Amino acid sequence: MFQDFVLALGDCARSVELSVGDRTIASALTLTDDTRLHYWAVGYAQRDTPGYSPFYVAFAQVMREAWASGREWVELGRRNASFKRRYGLSPRVLRAYFAEASSPP
Repeated sequence: MFQDFVLALGDCARSVELSVGDRTIASALTLTDDTRLHYWAVGYAQRDTPGYSPFYVAFAQVMREAWASGREWVELGRRNASFKRRYGLSPRVLRAYFAEASSPP
């Protein structure tokens, strides 16, 4: 299950939870190492949106954490270059490489 995966990450993962009253309206997950904070995932329930974007509130909290941590890099995922440029960030190309596994003799 997803929560088991996240819990297995230990101190490398942090979560941000946004609530209005007793309702959770959004949550975000960051991954960290010695030099980077990666804003890995965010989700919110549109039906519970309180007249503003929970995404931007989560983004602001993650950026506060990133600045306070002193890490050299903040990664915001692989897409949405226009959002990144709007806030003075530089999109980076993500590359992934796959190799065919060899069969044992």
